[in-house]
Amino acid sequence: MFWRKFSMVTALFSAIGVVAGGENIIFLDGFESPLFRDCPECPQMIYISEGSFLMGDVNGGGDSDEVPVRIVNVPSFAVGIFEVTWDEWQSCVENGGCSPIVSTCDGIDCGTGRQPVVGTDWFDTQSYVAWLSQLTGERYRLLSEAEWEYVARAGTTTRYSWGNQDPVSCDNSAVNGANFANCSQPGASFFDVKAEPVGSYSPNSFGLYDVHGNVFEWVEDCYNTTYFGAPIDGSPWLTSDTLFGCDDRVVRGGSWVTTDVQALRSAYRSGLSRAAELNTVGLRVARDL
Repeated sequence: MFWRKFSMVTALFSAIGVVAGGENIIFLDGFESPLFRDCPECPQMIYISEGSFLMGDVNGGGDSDEVPVRIVNVPSFAVGIFEVTWDEWQSCVENGGCSPIVSTCDGIDCGTGRQPVVGTDWFDTQSYVAWLSQLTGERYRLLSEAEWEYVARAGTTTRYSWGNQDPVSCDNSAVNGANFANCSQPGASFFDVKAEPVGSYSPNSFGLYDVHGNVFEWVEDCYNTTYFGAPIDGSPWLTSDTLFGCDDRVVRGGSWVTTDVQALRSAYRSGLSRAAELNTVGLRVARDL
């Protein structure tokens, strides 16, 4: 089995984060939030200001790989407001930067258009960010795990970015709505992807969509079974305490097939073989400033 996941334990509290000012201002949830796109084929990005937050199981009742809770200082960076879509991935394929997603999607509906691309292993994600970097002259990359939790929490210390209320499956009119527990079109096969078009649910207060559910998202970090020795500067953790070493990378956010709301929490994390190609796993990108 590709997944590596372990048990539970303790807690703490508190965090902070503010969206930075900048160019191309639009308004999201009362904050001035600068959005930009480096090229027509590029993901839409948002500036995130530096800040500090408590990372991990700040509420209690989480898993043993979410402790010890620690203060992490995150430098400013930019992040995609959506998960990378099939349209965006196809632009990379057509320009020779990425490979078509074949094995995972052979004979099943993996999505199209504005649905998030799935079936990418961790190596595929590296090809995509390398292509974006070459195309734009900017440094695109995966988020570090600390950056991911920082923007997923969006200044909150609650279980989810909207509060402590459990998410509501398939209800895109609810603030706490999310795509999980097999939301699907009538008559769809279990083997068909149930990922919905990006942005189908409410954004968090940093302007990011689908940080809870839709598809798991690869991050840069190697998987570790606890946070003992983890970086506190927002950088990725590139050593591992597992038998598999850095063959296991971290995925975050939960997916359309997730049935346990625990796995949609901002603090939830899991390890996955970097060679795994699953129709529940995609990516979101970051960019250095």
